[in-house]
Amino acid sequence: MKNFILTLCTFITSFFVLPVISHPDTIVLTGGTLIDVSNFGHSQTDIEKATVVIAGQKIVAVGHKNEIQIPKEAKVIDATGTYILPGLIDGFASLDNQAYANAYLYMGVTSIVGIHGYRRAPLFEDANPCPNIFRFGSIGSFESETSEMLHQIEDLAQDGVRFLILHYGLRPDQLQRAVEKAHSRNMVTVGELGYTSYKEAIQHGVDAFVHSGRYSIELAPPEMQAEVAAEPFGPPARQFRRWLAGIDPEDELILEYAKILGSGSAALMPTLSLSSMDLPILENPWNEPVATILHSQDIHFPLDTTTGKHTFGSSFQNEIVRLGENIIKIEQKYYQAGAKYLAGSGTDISGTMPGISLHQELLLLTQVGLTEREAVAAATSNFPEIFGWKEVGQIKPGCRADILVTNKNPLDNIKNLKAIHSVIVRGELLDREKLLQFKSKNPVDTPQGPAPENPVHSTPAIKQEHQYMIPGLGNPDVRELAENVIAVTDLYHPAGEDAGTNAGMIFTSKSVIFIDAGMSIASAEFLWKTAGERMKGDETLYLILTHRHSDHVFGMRVMKEKGARVIAHQILKEWFGVFKDRYKDVMVHRLGWSLEKADQIFGDVLLSHPDQIITQDTVLQIDGEEIHLLTTPGHLPDELSVYHPKSRTLFAGDAIYEGMNLTTHFGGPAEWKQWIAQLERLRRLNIDMIIPGHGKPCPKEEIDRNISYLKEML
Repeated sequence: MKNFILTLCTFITSFFVLPVISHPDTIVLTGGTLIDVSNFGHSQTDIEKATVVIAGQKIVAVGHKNEIQIPKEAKVIDATGTYILPGLIDGFASLDNQAYANAYLYMGVTSIVGIHGYRRAPLFEDANPCPNIFRFGSIGSFESETSEMLHQIEDLAQDGVRFLILHYGLRPDQLQRAVEKAHSRNMVTVGELGYTSYKEAIQHGVDAFVHSGRYSIELAPPEMQAEVAAEPFGPPARQFRRWLAGIDPEDELILEYAKILGSGSAALMPTLSLSSMDLPILENPWNEPVATILHSQDIHFPLDTTTGKHTFGSSFQNEIVRLGENIIKIEQKYYQAGAKYLAGSGTDISGTMPGISLHQELLLLTQVGLTEREAVAAATSNFPEIFGWKEVGQIKPGCRADILVTNKNPLDNIKNLKAIHSVIVRGELLDREKLLQFKSKNPVDTPQGPAPENPVHSTPAIKQEHQYMIPGLGNPDVRELAENVIAVTDLYHPAGEDAGTNAGMIFTSKSVIFIDAGMSIASAEFLWKTAGERMKGDETLYLILTHRHSDHVFGMRVMKEKGARVIAHQILKEWFGVFKDRYKDVMVHRLGWSLEKADQIFGDVLLSHPDQIITQDTVLQIDGEEIHLLTTPGHLPDELSVYHPKSRTLFAGDAIYEGMNLTTHFGGPAEWKQWIAQLERLRRLNIDMIIPGHGKPCPKEEIDRNISYLKEML
């Protein structure tokens, strides 16, 4: 009977062709094979000689070419011999600029979850053309009251956020409330957890987990889990990664956890690229045609353009390779136990690149064990299956017309996804060659990660060569703002004079307090020489570091060797614990410099751990004068501002900028709100003059401009 009905249906459709109403912007794909990626890639009802009709931004008809009537005046694309799939979705990716947008589209990525903050730049939503963007938000980066957390979720929902990261600071009871609130506002929940276990998160209905190197923390000993939860980006996290690189994939712990993940409803987004870019299986991404429009300066820890691998020291390089290899072996156990997958590249952290790295992620998923069809589903139909985003990831009537057409069958080899015939986004057929013609107006964009921030968002003016007679010095300007209070502005910064780094010093009867040390030995030696003109030679020396960025700390060797007591935030100490001995090498790599140039500009950098740690507001009593160290997180969590009540002077570090946009891409809305709160606190101080981290000394009113800028960001 079943066969009779199927035959009858075939007979009927051969005589009754489905009509389609014409639309002014109708596009028809016809003759290609429509690949079925439904049911997590387990269904295989491909349609050969398919026809897909697009009217405006929507798909209006799909079927065998004999079933669909092609509307008159439609633009017909002969897709014979090609393969038709939904446009790819990158579930975890940054969008920094127009070049990034072009790269995504060129590689067939028509939608992204737009990640920003911390090591990534602000989300660039003004790109044209642009992939579809699902807006990202996060809660739990800092511990907070439950009522405040729920209020944050409501604010994010009203701002159009559809993808909510649940971070380390959430307690189990808060996580349950957060999931309920987010789901009531049609937001998906994605866990990157610390104080709440992933087992509990499954019970509370979290939709997905992100980063294999994060959700595998469940395998670690309890004491290690607690340490990582407290310091998710500090030394404990690196210790855990070393531990994860060495665990036996056949360990019973892994097999038991795999059963939990496989039987639970939460999907996994492993972002394997973040830990596996140095594996031999991955080809050099800089050899992709679209890489010609990208700049290594935009990318956190970019890969070497010649080798396609990182150039860390051999010990650390071997460590990250071992980690990448073992994470894939561990992930194989999760897949074998039945875990469901979503694809996210993690762009642009650890050398990952827009568009290109999603294809690498899919290749790595096949190494985990996913079939080619399942891997394609992870970047397409699994998103509507798991997140309920019905407008994308499918080629069905009513869905948005985001379509990828390939010349080769990706089910034969996942690499065939790069053999692209056509890309359609929101019903528009893209000119892929035109995407490659894009040239950035500013090829030196903001460095990210453990790098100096560039607080200037336009191309800096170039100074005349004679003004840079001393490499690494810049064009410093010394001003006495009050009696015994000195500001030194426009010290060297690689972005040019408009981004110059500021520092300063306060003289008491028996001591000299330096605030920041500049980005080079030359800058620090200038500060020392300037101070020396006022010193008797027997003063007690202090160096206060306002935060960890290299343009404020690289010169510290000069003061330290003179006997200065170094004072900084606890988080800076933790950061130095990870990067201290290779910070300069990281900077060389980030800036694309030769070692010779770095030695010439930076000098012989030597970083050392602070002598005194600050975790809360602290008042130093030095020779009868008060020096207030104020914790002012926002730009970075380790930000300190230095207030001298006697002179009513504030050395603000990068808590305040003068005459330029604030560098906000090391955080997101939660951090910006915290920053605003700190600025409002600083505004209540009795201040005559502010020395910002970048810009000119300014009056107290500049705080209001900074607050307004941050509020506009929200």
